[in-house]
Amino acid sequence: MKNITIKDIAREANVSIATVSRVLNNTGQVKTKTKNSVLEAAEKLGYNQKNIKNAIEQSSNTILMLIPDFVNPFTSTIIEGVLDSMNLHEYKVLFVSTKNFNDTFDDYYNFCHNLSLAGIISLASVPNPEIIEGLSRSYPMVMCSEYPENSSLSFVSIDDKKAARIATEYLISLGREKIALVNGSTKTKYARHRQKGFLNTMKEHNLKVLNSWILNISQIDYSLAFTNIQSMLKNNKQRPNAIFAVSDIYAVAAVNAAKSLGIKVPEEISVVGFDNESVSIMSAPSITTIMQPSYNIGFQSSELLFEMIENKVLEQKTIIFETELIVRESTSPLK
Repeated sequence: MKNITIKDIAREANVSIATVSRVLNNTGQVKTKTKNSVLEAAEKLGYNQKNIKNAIEQSSNTILMLIPDFVNPFTSTIIEGVLDSMNLHEYKVLFVSTKNFNDTFDDYYNFCHNLSLAGIISLASVPNPEIIEGLSRSYPMVMCSEYPENSSLSFVSIDDKKAARIATEYLISLGREKIALVNGSTKTKYARHRQKGFLNTMKEHNLKVLNSWILNISQIDYSLAFTNIQSMLKNNKQRPNAIFAVSDIYAVAAVNAAKSLGIKVPEEISVVGFDNESVSIMSAPSITTIMQPSYNIGFQSSELLFEMIENKVLEQKTIIFETELIVRESTSPLK
């Protein structure tokens, strides 16, 4: 005889798994009509109370989301998209920073094993790819924005190389040929890809990039970026006339670092950021930036995970969103 699960009952009653769990476990508020539909579906499928109890213990409506930190505005917008999707499916989400883990599979697995998880969304770049591969064999898993290269895992992201090319070519079109890159740590996929997109574009235009014009900041931190950019700009003989920053936080730091040295933005130095978060509008001047649909990336990552949980997606799936250049006050033609 087929082993009936609460997923089967949910399908029969045309309700969510979470609703079935609340009815069978007699927790939470459920409309009488809905409750009766669930009980009738359970009886029709031949589901006895003992099986119901076992299924409830084995079921879960909790998703784990691995994130690098809670500071970056980009992370906050991604989380907003994930939460809206979770609420639609009546799931809960547990947020955990990867800073809490040792870089071993056992540490991650033991943590997850002690929880009742339906699946995992990872926004964080985990240095050891074996960790992600190992977790994906135990749980339905979707990579969000960040993903291991040369991996078959499902992910939702953007084309970072293409986005970097768009930003760099725009600055070149303004007559800016001395362009600096303020980047994140190359331990992350996005930073590696954006740096490659930038360098390839500069090379194609036969433009030189000094080593001192490439800054790799260890984390998305305004103060850290401000100090490094200010130090770079103090060199009058080798000062760039444009900056491509891979985060709006870095871009705001670049604008303020230039202003602190009496360098006019955008006349003497133009700045392009990335993400189109609210800080790009609050800056003075406002930041020209690459818009990536952060909210949609988070929402779609969650939706893709639910498809996997419900076995609607048998193969791994890749979703790439387009980016767009938003022109504001921090850029202008070189005079």
